[in-house]
Amino acid sequence: NQLRAEYNTPSGYTIDNGIMISNVSDSPDAFSPNADNYADTSTINYLITKDGSVTIKIYDSTDNLVRTLKDNVSETAGTHTAVWDGKNNSSVLVPEATYTYKIDATDTLGNPATQKQGTITVDNHFMYMVEPAPGSSLTGTITLKAGPSANTHNEYNIIFYYKLNGTTSWQSIGYATEQTDGTW
Repeated sequence: NQLRAEYNTPSGYTIDNGIMISNVSDSPDAFSPNADNYADTSTINYLITKDGSVTIKIYDSTDNLVRTLKDNVSETAGTHTAVWDGKNNSSVLVPEATYTYKIDATDTLGNPATQKQGTITVDNHFMYMVEPAPGSSLTGTITLKAGPSANTHNEYNIIFYYKLNGTTSWQSIGYATEQTDGTW
């Protein structure tokens, strides 16, 4: 005679997929931090799926660190932003170029997310003057003509402004119309 008894203890398991970074974007993609109060910053948007710490760093084309926007900042799950003003870690405006931002996140258990990246272009000259030539003396009615930089895309509303020497305010001259040769 032998008695055998088995007992099953109910147990639960939790699968932890760690933290993930998604919905990464930046706007505007090309910006001009030239203190004209138009597109002077670019905002990086992202979502993290769990509470954790986030680091966002910006690198130049040779992968040298230019700016740290966030350094192990504690954030809750959800959508977040970081704003770049086009300056390096020494608060000096960076040269015009395309930069790479890298987003890293680690959850509260120490699990790292897969790094996400994007690019932002600093371009202080979305347009450049074609006519009149620099140093020209202007009298009477003149025609202004501007050309787009390599980072000007899908523009539909160009307004010419001027500022007199010694003043701080800009005055609107008027709207420009795109010409068949690509100038305005």
